[in-house]
Amino acid sequence: MEKVVHLSGEIVSLLVSSWEPHSSDYHLSVKTSTVASVCRHLAAFVWSLRDELRDGDNRDDVLNTLLPKEEAEWVANQRSRALALHGQLRRILYQEWKSGRFPDQQHFHIETQLNLLSSVAATCERIFTSPIPPTMSRHGLRSMTLLMIALPVALAFSVPPIVNIGWTAAIGFIYLGIDELGVQVEQPFQVIPMWELCHMVQEDILEFSLHPLELKEAAT
Repeated sequence: MEKVVHLSGEIVSLLVSSWEPHSSDYHLSVKTSTVASVCRHLAAFVWSLRDELRDGDNRDDVLNTLLPKEEAEWVANQRSRALALHGQLRRILYQEWKSGRFPDQQHFHIETQLNLLSSVAATCERIFTSPIPPTMSRHGLRSMTLLMIALPVALAFSVPPIVNIGWTAAIGFIYLGIDELGVQVEQPFQVIPMWELCHMVQEDILEFSLHPLELKEAAT
């Protein structure tokens, strides 16, 4: 997900480099509405990807806030909301390039970033949807149960009872911790701070998109 943060900022930065909000010749600058639309769709893409990686946690309110009503309803009905928003981003940028306001080189670089963004999203979805063999976790749990039952018996005649209790508790704590680590590795998106990453993407998008306006104000 860290790559999503980086790529989102790169896409907005490349787009903003061709945006001159104070230019009198609008034919030589990306439209302000296009910049705003790309920023909204990127933010919606990140939140939708988070929803897919957190099963059963769909934030329709985010779509309704960032997108027009009809488009938000259309995206909400798609199998993969992130994929639908990625396609919308490509269409918006293609229309801007087709109109001649978006330079070929910039469009090529953004397409490269969009390809990487799609690849990262596909990798995350593949990890999330990969089946986890139930035998693996069951075998580990049974092995730990047998160990916890047999260990006090094995130590009963070789160490004092208080030492037996201490060693059993310590070893049980260690092995239960290893089991919990295995569960987290199998489902990494349950422990990754997705909410904070989504907000980080929004902050980066806002920061990059406001640069031309801030430079103009500084100049005056």
